[in-house]
Amino acid sequence: TDSLAHLSGVARRLAAGDLQARARAGAPQEVAALATTLNEMAAQLSQTIDSLRTEQARVASILAHMADGLLMVDERDHVLQINNAAERMLGVSAGEAPGQSFTQVARNHEMTECLRQAQTSRREQTRLIEQSGAYRFVRMVATPLQAERTGNFLVMLQDLTQIRRLETIRRDFISNVSHELRTPLAALQALAETLNDGALEDLPAARRFVARMDDEVHQLTKLVDDLLDLSAMEAGQAPLALRTEDIGAIVRRAAERLQPQAERAGVALRVDEAPPIAVRADAARIEQVMLNLIHNAIKFTPPLGVITCAVVQQDGHVTLSVSDTGVGISAADLPRIFERFYKADKARSGGGTGLGLAIAKHIVELHGGQIWAESEPGKGTTIGFTLPAVQ
Repeated sequence: TDSLAHLSGVARRLAAGDLQARARAGAPQEVAALATTLNEMAAQLSQTIDSLRTEQARVASILAHMADGLLMVDERDHVLQINNAAERMLGVSAGEAPGQSFTQVARNHEMTECLRQAQTSRREQTRLIEQSGAYRFVRMVATPLQAERTGNFLVMLQDLTQIRRLETIRRDFISNVSHELRTPLAALQALAETLNDGALEDLPAARRFVARMDDEVHQLTKLVDDLLDLSAMEAGQAPLALRTEDIGAIVRRAAERLQPQAERAGVALRVDEAPPIAVRADAARIEQVMLNLIHNAIKFTPPLGVITCAVVQQDGHVTLSVSDTGVGISAADLPRIFERFYKADKARSGGGTGLGLAIAKHIVELHGGQIWAESEPGKGTTIGFTLPAVQ
């Protein structure tokens, strides 16, 4: 009787979750066999639960580190579980969402409607949603968990913002390449047709047309050369000829080359005095960057404006900048000016290939530096970049 009572107590402890409980030996043979079986069952159950806990921890770790957001929602629309990515996308604090309704957590009528459709049809529903407040594009997939037969739904959120941005850049790139090619080609066609229609007989006019054709061909050649140059840099196939150089001399050389253009535009081009500063750089490439920046400043600075080139050494690097008193760039356009062909507005679209700043960015980054722009519409723009200084 005592042995049976003991076994009964052990069984109750196991049922209560005490998996370390074991039956003692020394009971009559029949009871001893039952005790052994109970102990083996307890050991196996403990091992199974340990395995489940390990697997649960592994799944929790995967969910916590997933880039996609995941939520589990019950049949009453209450959020049962949510991972870190979903909390970040929906702007909720850790631990805040469970127990709340999906509508409260999502705060987006399109997301709520997508889940409603999945609940009504009992089929997977997909929708592309723009979160206006967060400026984010999200792909939402709501799927009924058929295997559980609980009425629960799995909601997956994929952040497509970067993909949409890359698609926009690709479309802009194709559109801009087509435009940049079409303009000189159309001009060449018109000039050729004019010559063919009899302008060849008028020698002075023919010479003017041929000179214009030469300009258009030069523009096409520059566009192709810039595209090839940019492609080589993006593919890591544009090695630098690094030498110890005086950065001030490179800046002065670039300014001197564009001084006549600045004078024709009625703009003052200045170079701030600076002591000799040594950098490890490809002089031709850095001069190319400065030429691009100064040329842009001249193009978008009205007569009587001022352009200033400066070099400053600080904290182990050298900062170069080109500042103008031109038309400026809006805050919305500023983050995109280093993209290929990006034109902030029609006022900034004339001339050039639209690749200068993109090439400048790649050259600076190949040198281990950074490039940035600061601007205020109507007050001017400053574009600066850093290079490591020679220690």
